[in-house]
Amino acid sequence: MLHGIHTIAGARRVFGDVTRVYVQEHKTGSFQRSDLEGTMTALFTVESGVNVSVIQSPETRFFGNTGGYMLHGESGTIRAGSDSYEILADGEYPSQRPYPPSKLSSYALEFQAFADYIGGDESAPTTGYSERKTLAVIQAGAESANSGKAIDIQDRFGSL
Repeated sequence: MLHGIHTIAGARRVFGDVTRVYVQEHKTGSFQRSDLEGTMTALFTVESGVNVSVIQSPETRFFGNTGGYMLHGESGTIRAGSDSYEILADGEYPSQRPYPPSKLSSYALEFQAFADYIGGDESAPTTGYSERKTLAVIQAGAESANSGKAIDIQDRFGSL
């Protein structure tokens, strides 16, 4: 529930809609926050059949370059952070590569996308309809963590 909705919205944009959710929670003995979930480990199945694993944690301290997103495939791995990405594959030198520069800040890009959508551009990065699907994944994740069972999005919420 903390920042997971943003992670899931991004994952849905890249991988497609989630059809099945399985989540487990773990809290370390020293984690004293009763207002937050501990470490949430999730396995999502998307419409294409691909499984996506996600870890969200306010308590665990990961060392090394583990932030951002990591995509693992049969030819290698891409590690994408907020400012750069790295390709880890045979024959590739694993160096940080910056994203192409943008003339606008991320906030300005968000406002531009909003204005474009209001103006009729249907390619907006998100809509209320889309985010309702993201919220359903978060709700299914909470229910899965509480029940210990995988949740089928269609069975639980019907047509979103």
